[in-house]
Amino acid sequence: MRLLLIHSDGFAFQSKNKVPGAMAEDVPEEQHTIEIKDSVLVVYITVEKKDEQDLDKAIQLAGEEIRNYARELNETRIMVYPYAHLSTDLGGSKNAIKILNGIKELLQGDGFQTFKSPFGWYKAFQLNCIGHPRAESLRSIDVEKAVVVEEKPKRREEDRSKFYILQLNGKLIPYEEFDYKNYPNLKYFMEYEVSGSRVVTEQPPHTKLMKRLEIADYEARADPGHLRWYPKGELIRNILIKYLYDKVIELGAMPIETPVMFGTNHPIIQEHLEKWAERQYLVSSGEKTLFLRFASDFGQFFLLSDQLISYRNLPLRIYELTKYSFRNEQSGEVVGLRRLRAFTMPDLHTLNADVDQAIEEFNNQFSLCSEVMADSQIDYEIAFRVVKEFWDKRKDWILTLIKKVKKPALIEIFPKREAYWIMKFEFNFVDYLGKAAALATVQVDVDMARQYNINFIDEKNEKVHPVILHCSPSGALERIVYAMLEKAYIKQKREKGTPSMPFWLSPIQVRIITISDKHLAYAMKIVEALEKEQIRVDLDDRGETVGKKMREAGMNWIPYVVVIGDQEVESTTLTIRIRETGENNVQMTLEKFIEHINQNFKPNVRLSLPKPFRLLSTYPKFS
Repeated sequence: MRLLLIHSDGFAFQSKNKVPGAMAEDVPEEQHTIEIKDSVLVVYITVEKKDEQDLDKAIQLAGEEIRNYARELNETRIMVYPYAHLSTDLGGSKNAIKILNGIKELLQGDGFQTFKSPFGWYKAFQLNCIGHPRAESLRSIDVEKAVVVEEKPKRREEDRSKFYILQLNGKLIPYEEFDYKNYPNLKYFMEYEVSGSRVVTEQPPHTKLMKRLEIADYEARADPGHLRWYPKGELIRNILIKYLYDKVIELGAMPIETPVMFGTNHPIIQEHLEKWAERQYLVSSGEKTLFLRFASDFGQFFLLSDQLISYRNLPLRIYELTKYSFRNEQSGEVVGLRRLRAFTMPDLHTLNADVDQAIEEFNNQFSLCSEVMADSQIDYEIAFRVVKEFWDKRKDWILTLIKKVKKPALIEIFPKREAYWIMKFEFNFVDYLGKAAALATVQVDVDMARQYNINFIDEKNEKVHPVILHCSPSGALERIVYAMLEKAYIKQKREKGTPSMPFWLSPIQVRIITISDKHLAYAMKIVEALEKEQIRVDLDDRGETVGKKMREAGMNWIPYVVVIGDQEVESTTLTIRIRETGENNVQMTLEKFIEHINQNFKPNVRLSLPKPFRLLSTYPKFS
């Protein structure tokens, strides 16, 4: 099925004659002429043969897409218009009528005022496209794959980017000729990039793990891609937030906060809406149309454009944690924690006097991103996207960067600059299904300062546009959690290892298990001693067998399990199971155990466990 959606200021049609060879729909006389004076979303629909495989699914997919688009536009009126000119592979008249009427009924059930023109008639119509950035959209629906794609003009061959692999010896090889034998994840990543498809046809494993571990879950009453976070998941995010805050402060950044929504009448915002129209969430406030930001750039750059900045202030770094940023990703791409419509993004922007200073600062931020990946224990593939002119001048410098991470990199070379950046890099995680997700990134921006009129006063007392670095040291925090869960699943399924999370991010770091109730008082002393060190500890005080308690601790990926019985109470020595090494019955005094944990608490970012999680007998369950 193909949909041409046009937001129109009024619409009218009148049936003329039946189409020869088609089944002309028999409708009452008054339905052959309609005039709508108010705004309306007109949906021209071509039903194709492949839609006949599953009529109900075709109706559902089309109805959902039209509904979401109408809500994006804050439009309450929809015109369903049969239109045979968007495809040559037309479905049969009978099934087309069923699908079109089904779409109308579905949209009416969603509360829209819905109109439909009759199928199988030549019609005259009047249309007045409103002309805003989202007023027109062409989409195709693949019923078999349950995928909706918004179609865009194809690039000319000479304008297309080309993919290569840059080896550690400096040799640049076309991606088809590279030997991926020792780099299986790089192969998955390369295939993912070249395919251009971001559609997910099955649920990745982390979606089950995030629920079972009580981290996050889907919220059926919200828009897809907006999740609910349980206390353990929110604890993980808050640890990451504190960790990243400390990292950027150490780098020299200044934290700020800017609005989450903006008006659409500013020229810069209008230009951005046109370029990235498909990403927008639009909302109404009285007579105003507002959009929810998809990045912090708008607020940060408006703020910087209002400042008086000297060359002595450079490099000038500002940092914002956007909770949230919003992108209206296509429904077939939204899945779990990997791709969301509302996400938490740490955004660092740095003003630099020129490209040379930007490169020096880039080196520091590249190292920062590498540290974040290492501390999060996330494996990654590295990609550089670069304009050819910049590549020709700076390829030796780029080679020094991949030598730092000691692995070959994907290089995408663009014949000319198409966006605000001349070079950017990403660390990309490849999940169990072979799908890639960008995490940390740094981008060299040579255009946004001009667009936003951001200036600094140079040594000659003249206004100059700075070069801006865009950096997210981690990427969206939700993707960090996604990557850690997927990595744990890969370790368990492919490597036959024990799944786990990094110790510093584990919601529960130590679990105390008692053999009987008479050991509870002593166990509570252990809990209190660990809590004083801000080690997150809980106590399994239930009347279950030790075996069951141990199994549940394993299911919850608890890094350290301490068993307390008569022997431990009498000897004041703890019996410990260490998940990472698989060691059982490790004997330590409490003091040595605390010393051991503190030595391995890296990075040393500590947040306390919420008190309701202290005792398993009163443990709140979330699912």
